[in-house]
Amino acid sequence: MNKRMIVPRVSSDETTFAVIEWSGVPRQELFHRVKRAVTEWVRTTEAGRIEYENSSEDLNLGDLSNCDDDPALVALLTANGITHFDVEVYSDSDYPGIWTYDSQLVESED
Repeated sequence: MNKRMIVPRVSSDETTFAVIEWSGVPRQELFHRVKRAVTEWVRTTEAGRIEYENSSEDLNLGDLSNCDDDPALVALLTANGITHFDVEVYSDSDYPGIWTYDSQLVESED
């Protein structure tokens, strides 16, 4: 069964988060195994090197969401025990800041 995790981006000018869906490894191992696979992908493949250069050598989840179906990357993720990996990024730069997850949705009577 696939697991899901939300990874937030901390920023004062936008609200952004990634939803990662994966299987094969425990949550506490996922980051290090993805990092190991992506590092090898960047160092050993043309597609990985180009993606790294296009990210100004700051490859992150936003960049990875555009290439998480690359066959060489998928093979490296699998070699690191990650049998399914998908990243979706959501962003809102026009967020007014008046509504949060815990905002009350019933008006008071006074």
